[in-house]
Amino acid sequence: MASQTDEKVLVTGGNGAIGQLVLEELSRRKVPSVVVSRSGWYSDDPLVTSAAADIRDVEAIRSIMADNSVTRIIHLAAILLECESDPLAGFGVNFTGTLTLLEAARQSPGFRRFVFASSKSAFGTLNGEWGHPNYSAIKEDHLRRPNATYGMTKKVAEDAVTLYREHYELDAVVARFGTTCGPGKGKQHGSSSVTSAMIEGAVDGVPVEVAQGGDERDDIIYNLDIAAGLVQAALQPVLAYHTYHLGSGELVTLRDLANAIKAVIPEADIKVGDGLDYMGLRMGNYCLMDIERAKSDLGFIPHPLADWVRDYIDRYRAAKHLTK
Repeated sequence: MASQTDEKVLVTGGNGAIGQLVLEELSRRKVPSVVVSRSGWYSDDPLVTSAAADIRDVEAIRSIMADNSVTRIIHLAAILLECESDPLAGFGVNFTGTLTLLEAARQSPGFRRFVFASSKSAFGTLNGEWGHPNYSAIKEDHLRRPNATYGMTKKVAEDAVTLYREHYELDAVVARFGTTCGPGKGKQHGSSSVTSAMIEGAVDGVPVEVAQGGDERDDIIYNLDIAAGLVQAALQPVLAYHTYHLGSGELVTLRDLANAIKAVIPEADIKVGDGLDYMGLRMGNYCLMDIERAKSDLGFIPHPLADWVRDYIDRYRAAKHLTK
């Protein structure tokens, strides 16, 4: 692994649900980071520096990179729900922001690697062999045909990463996620936050009822595992591939999740209705991500369901205690 003293990682979206865990993982490895957000973001971690900038401002980003001797980027910043109602904003942040960061990286002497956080949304509808009931594992080269604005912004941003790697010889990789779950995933993530609502509701003693989807199987990946995979992809000296899938390696249902929660909190009141599509998106985006490439090249080992549910509960309880 690269020396701790000659690396500094710029993180966008560092105040988000996954971004905060990326910063935690970097600090655990004693690697300093600089978080870029529009308004700046304070951290009491001495290894974390904050910088205020719009990720679409190439001069500002390039200046931050030079001032902080940035060698690598983990790019997480994106907007989700606003994409459908405001496509211009969606493409402005998710695509143009990515393009700006790539260009700033290209212009920065000594820059080493760019890691772009993408999404299975870039694939669009996953049915037939890859959807219910078969759920064959989705490989990295699967056809991308997004059926919503958010997925399209991720696809074209992936294409920009490929362009900068192949045409400008920038070391740049893509990491796609399964369905994410972890502390901080809330209403801003829409119906995909149902898994977090189940866990946090159980801790809070609040009954949770999910109207439908108990028969749907899905690849639900814990945000802590995603953070570890992203940091490894950023820091590993040599990578064998340009695209990686970060998933759990298993298919589970919301009923499986409810049982894992009740193993820790037996009194949890969780009800899950029958049927498919527990997010109610009608997009057929439930699948199993093929993670063999990440396992073999990055040493990626995701936590099993029971372990990460317990960790989530512990972290949420600790956060509630600190805010009292």
